[in-house]
Amino acid sequence: MNIRPFDLSDKPGIIKILSQTNAYHAGLQPDVFNVLPPESLLPEGWLEEIYVSETRNIFLGVQGEEIIGLVQFAILETDDELEKIKKWVHINEIVVSEAHRGTGAGRKLIEAVEQFAKKNGAKRMQLEVWENNESAIRFYERSGFERKKHEYWKSI
Repeated sequence: MNIRPFDLSDKPGIIKILSQTNAYHAGLQPDVFNVLPPESLLPEGWLEEIYVSETRNIFLGVQGEEIIGLVQFAILETDDELEKIKKWVHINEIVVSEAHRGTGAGRKLIEAVEQFAKKNGAKRMQLEVWENNESAIRFYERSGFERKKHEYWKSI
């Protein structure tokens, strides 16, 4: 598998893999997520915004011509005196196709983001995961992530 930044021509493959994760998330959290038609998964202009952004990016895991994984992330910065770490990367989405899970594809995507983060002066990587997504939690912990936050929700 090769890792590369996305191109606008990758849109069909990106939609295909995001369809898998949309269905997976809707299965994990049916009270939160709807299964959407594939053409509704990318808001108009979203990829174009990321493509020209200096702080947001998408790396693709590609095998042959097939996109088998992606990681979407952003470099964040603060000038808040309270914060010790001024620059970090937030991973918004990491997806590996069902057929390629357990092959090291996710690890390679995380490593690519970490290299990018270090090269750009970031000191931390951060992501969020649903508490019942046990396979993702195990993967993140094996990848060196530590749980640092609890989030609470209340339906009203």
